[in-house]
Amino acid sequence: MLRSLAAAFSMYSKIPMPGGEWKDDEIRYVMAFFPLVGIVIGAVSYPCCTLLASLGFSPFFISAILVLLPLIITGGIHLDGFMDTQDALSSYRSKEEKLEIMSDPHIGAFAVIHAIVLTVIYLASAYEVISVGIKENLLLWCLGFYFARIVTAISTVTLKCAKKEGTLFTFSNVAQKKTTLTLLMIQLLAASFGIAFISYAKAAAVFITTLLLFALYRGITSRNFGGVTGDTSGWFLCTLECAYAILLAAWDHIIL
Repeated sequence: MLRSLAAAFSMYSKIPMPGGEWKDDEIRYVMAFFPLVGIVIGAVSYPCCTLLASLGFSPFFISAILVLLPLIITGGIHLDGFMDTQDALSSYRSKEEKLEIMSDPHIGAFAVIHAIVLTVIYLASAYEVISVGIKENLLLWCLGFYFARIVTAISTVTLKCAKKEGTLFTFSNVAQKKTTLTLLMIQLLAASFGIAFISYAKAAAVFITTLLLFALYRGITSRNFGGVTGDTSGWFLCTLECAYAILLAAWDHIIL
């Protein structure tokens, strides 16, 4: 279990972990521990932004930090998957060709365009959350890092893999799926109670948004790639986080 924990942080963050090659029996629970990276991101982001606000930094500066911290902690691995997936989706090629495009190390124009759009939306949403100054929205934003990774991990365990190779297939293939899914569902319940404790209404909105995006993700990956890959998981995670950000940014204007 501890080796799976170390492998999860080694793969999905820049936090130093014990090195060495990972054996199959040591990485079987990686997906169960993957969401804990989100806890670390939230645990760093919330006090950092609160401290900067107390020191009088501008909302825009704090917003930029809030957007940059996840990239610094993860090394941008999920954004890389988002860009590769967008390149493939924008190609309008066959499933096989789209999978090849995702494997290509080169960055296409569509990847850059969509990454810029994602960043602008995310930054604008962060600015709105910070400038409004409602601490519960910042707390929910930080909880979103954890919640989005739980949902992404569940999709990895439950949805069909598009390829019989690659990192995602390796983890999902050796995973003890029943145990992993049980651990993820426990975390999902815990995170859900945490969000609901802060705001029942916002929790309901997050759950509905998540269900809709999960269904959309399943349809897109099945139709375009024949299943999920490591890159599409990064795309899904970035999409979830951006959707939560938009929801929190718009909430107090639309609802109130």
